[in-house]
Amino acid sequence: GAEAHGDGPNTFPDMVVQEFQWARSLITILLRYTPKYIGALPSGLRFQFLFCQFWYLFTSLSMLSMTVFPIAALLSGKTWVGISYVDFFVRMTFLTATLLLMLYWLRSRGWLKPATKVLSWEGMLFLFARWPWTFLGVVVAVTDVTRGQKSEFKVTPKGNGQAAPLPFRVLAPYLGISTITGLSAALVGNPGSAPGFYAFAIVTSLLYLTIAVVVVWRHSSEQRSAGSGATLPGLHSVLRSLAIGGTAAVVFAGTALRLPAGIEGMLWGSGLSLVSRPAISELVGGSDTVQLGIYDWNGTFGSEDYVAIEHSFVSWLEDNSTRLRDLSANSRDRNRWPLVTIEPWSDGREGSSSLLQAVNAGRYDGEIRRTCEELAAMNMTVFVRWGHEMEVVTGRYPWADANATDYVAANRRFVDTCREQNAEFYFVWSPRGDGARLNHYYPGPDYVDQIGISLYSYAAYELDRHSRVRTFAESLAERYDRVRKYDKTVMIAELGVDGTPEHQRRWLVDGLAELGSFPLVRSIVYFNAPDSPQAWGENWPVPDWGIDPRVFTTKTD
Repeated sequence: GAEAHGDGPNTFPDMVVQEFQWARSLITILLRYTPKYIGALPSGLRFQFLFCQFWYLFTSLSMLSMTVFPIAALLSGKTWVGISYVDFFVRMTFLTATLLLMLYWLRSRGWLKPATKVLSWEGMLFLFARWPWTFLGVVVAVTDVTRGQKSEFKVTPKGNGQAAPLPFRVLAPYLGISTITGLSAALVGNPGSAPGFYAFAIVTSLLYLTIAVVVVWRHSSEQRSAGSGATLPGLHSVLRSLAIGGTAAVVFAGTALRLPAGIEGMLWGSGLSLVSRPAISELVGGSDTVQLGIYDWNGTFGSEDYVAIEHSFVSWLEDNSTRLRDLSANSRDRNRWPLVTIEPWSDGREGSSSLLQAVNAGRYDGEIRRTCEELAAMNMTVFVRWGHEMEVVTGRYPWADANATDYVAANRRFVDTCREQNAEFYFVWSPRGDGARLNHYYPGPDYVDQIGISLYSYAAYELDRHSRVRTFAESLAERYDRVRKYDKTVMIAELGVDGTPEHQRRWLVDGLAELGSFPLVRSIVYFNAPDSPQAWGENWPVPDWGIDPRVFTTKTD
């Protein structure tokens, strides 16, 4: 094979010109000459030539997508992929390990140039430093060929000549990328379902700021070694320092504001957290990725440190600012996430139309806006559950309307209004889950961050309807099968079991041990309160789901 020997570029500016020209020349060859001559080559040479000519195009586009993707995810509030962050890193570990093994194998055969190094910090930074210039070379080549212009090239300066001053344009791409990604993290207050991309944006902004600083540092060192004195005239040096300082301020502001939320978003649902919260497996047994929440109307679970979610119900007809402020304070003090169920009750103003028709006509816009502002004033990540159990049309809830189209439009109206707030909301779409009609009420993936379902075990009702008390797993399976097709994580937003503490414990222990069969379930929120008299009709007494905290903390052999 061919082997080249000689000096590299004198300076970093010479290097970026070389990378630009290599990319430009290969794309020019690809577009102008390859179509004419590729057919005359043997198949092996065709592959080699096309691989070389497409190399800069594909690597530049892949690096560009890595840079743009976190910004797009934060601005759109979408993750764009159906995999958790932890799963992504696990899978990438295998790919990375495979590539590293290939590199070490190539070095063992003497095919790696230089033969002694596989990894170095310079090589890693160079990977990210060169793509803006190769991408520019691709763009210029396509423009030249499209316009019929001739490309002019020059030989890159080589040898040990004197280092030239460092032009600011060499730093501009790195400072620009760093600033834009840092601003996307700092300014996007509501990233929807994509808070984990805060971390990706912050890492990207820090990386390209580091590249700019290293380029200045290494270039200055080279100039001192060559005895060239200062690298730039005074004014240019000051402007360059101000640009780097301004970029650093943006990056550090984004890091300080959003890094904790970004890491928490990446860890959500993995069983890990910045805050220490035991998973259910550490309590009564079960999955190590599922965490416990509580609706605790009488404060029984106020001091229990294993509870991860604090659930509250509010009516949008009321001023809930004080109540939600207290919920926010309690959630912070207890290291819990707040889950707020918004009940859109009617005040009668809709007249002959339904509540949902009145909502869609704008007659409840004031209630929506005030509620969203009250939620945003909590100043923390909030799970928002609006209009729950909407598919069960019994007259109990005015938002449970037979016209599913009206519900979908009203749900979207609420979510769209709340997204105007500079706040971090996860929207939980929460049918009861025991009927196929729920599909008609689904507002679409853009309006749902998580799916909630309700699950209750009422012995008298179970014996009457099923001649036996069904298990936790049996009751969950039918609901889970109806919602798993949406490929969203699942929250059992209301869970209750009546009976003696012994029965409650056995039912929960047996059920939680089966959670591995329901991988989308990430949290279970127990309803620690008596039920509403309207919930079960006149045939059965009102059940009480109240439970002793010791049910969750006493181990069973």
